[in-house]
Amino acid sequence: MLAITDNSNIYLLDREGELLNTIPCNGLVPQGFVFHGDENNNILYVAYNNGSLWRYNASTGEYVGNCEIETYEGYVFDTTFEFDDENNTIYIQTGMLTDIVDTQDWIELAFIEDCLGHHAGSDRFFTTSYKSQSECHLGYFHHYTLQELKDMGNETLGDQQISQAVRDMYGI
Repeated sequence: MLAITDNSNIYLLDREGELLNTIPCNGLVPQGFVFHGDENNNILYVAYNNGSLWRYNASTGEYVGNCEIETYEGYVFDTTFEFDDENNTIYIQTGMLTDIVDTQDWIELAFIEDCLGHHAGSDRFFTTSYKSQSECHLGYFHHYTLQELKDMGNETLGDQQISQAVRDMYGI
């Protein structure tokens, strides 16, 4: 299956180029799209320029759902997708912005600005920082799981207890 767009519609074509379905973009501009899944549950993921990620049934073109993601307002960049099915996560790269979306609850977990992308092999995010307009530095940080963050917090706090005020503030 193949998807193409004229920025008004997304056209789903078979391998011979025959039109299977048309998905209207409803005034939005697709920044990127990708098929993901198997023959029984193939989904077309579309990142639009308004900061939304829409999901469509690839076989029928039927709307499945959407969620919010970050985008550069007023700009259109190519968008790429990296799926981590084991951890129910999609990494969406748009320009120098990386979105992390949970695919169970369909919420944006985080977004990272000035990010060159996620490297799956090391589970790191490569980022840039600027000391001045002419001095740029490349760096990275590790993608920690919730359990790793809890363990690091417990190790740092030791036997200390968090005050009730802080617990209330963060819903702990």
